[in-house]
Amino acid sequence: MMFQLMKILTTSTTLMTMNIKIQGLGEKLTQDFVYFCCKELDVQPDSIEIIGDDWAGENTGLCIDLDEKDFLICVAVNDRNLTQIYTTIAHELVHIKQYMKQDLGSLLNKDKPEYLDRWWEKEAREKSLDLVKKFVDILERIR
Repeated sequence: MMFQLMKILTTSTTLMTMNIKIQGLGEKLTQDFVYFCCKELDVQPDSIEIIGDDWAGENTGLCIDLDEKDFLICVAVNDRNLTQIYTTIAHELVHIKQYMKQDLGSLLNKDKPEYLDRWWEKEAREKSLDLVKKFVDILERIR
């Protein structure tokens, strides 16, 4: 099954290589999901570290650009199912795409509209659940 998934995650000419470090979540499935999302979003950061942690608060995820091609994603895991957790990871991966291709970092320092009206949040909300659904569809096909 994993060979079939890796075949789907590669293109005919390029194998995505990036350093992905996972803490507090299932390592293999989460790595496969991150590779899949990055391929779908057409981004290839050098490294992504994802930390699943029990934290209480308003936000369920956070993406930090450590530099141009290295990122940290923190995701809340307490009282959340796998779909919710992976939807948050996908949301934060969309932000990585925005950092890398749309200069999100420079926009965060300017005057911003209300949270729900920010184009980068709208895009992340719109794309995140679709990424999870596509990944699950692939898993269902190769099962």
